[in-house]
Amino acid sequence: MENEKFLKECEITQKDTDEAKCTVEELKKIYHDFKKKIPQYEALGEYVMNILQQENKKNLIHSIKFRVKNPSSLIRKIVDKNKEIVDKGQKADRPKIRFENYQDEINDLLWLRILLYDAEDRVKIDEVLNNIRDFCKKKAYIPEGKEKTKYIKVFWQDSVKSKLNPYSSFHYIGESKLRKRSIKFEIQVRSLLDEARSELDHFMRYKNKEEKETDDNLLNGL
Repeated sequence: MENEKFLKECEITQKDTDEAKCTVEELKKIYHDFKKKIPQYEALGEYVMNILQQENKKNLIHSIKFRVKNPSSLIRKIVDKNKEIVDKGQKADRPKIRFENYQDEINDLLWLRILLYDAEDRVKIDEVLNNIRDFCKKKAYIPEGKEKTKYIKVFWQDSVKSKLNPYSSFHYIGESKLRKRSIKFEIQVRSLLDEARSELDHFMRYKNKEEKETDDNLLNGL
């Protein structure tokens, strides 16, 4: 694939790669390497999803779905993350993402979402997840101003984060062996109500962004 076509497909520019201190050649190498691995990630997604469905004996779960990251989206994320790392310089708390470490540094190459009927069942589903495997990282994102105490009982204290979003979301980072290599995957847990709030929040943000761009274009035309 020619460089120009590759950059266009990934919706990045040469300036983006320069700012991220990435070479197009290395990004293409990551792109093609991950594209070959997608069937392996899909098989792992099916496997984890089946285990979760079998463990749903108390009917806490409304639905489970999984998604393997699109290679173009992966490249955009790597460029964005590397820009942040470059900007932070010596204060950066993680290494630059390269071909050798991208599977270790990107947690959501495989992503699963569990939707619960009742938000209060998060503690019960946490027990189910912990019975399946040990997770290397857990985080709870809750709306700003919401009491943290009940979430600290389930998550580590420094992993309960307040955000401006009007919904709660709980993230688990797990690891699994895939052809002698340990790879990470992410499980997100939300209630049906929080999922609806998330969709509405995303719609409103996107709509407001479109309206702002339209207003800017009109102003530029004056």
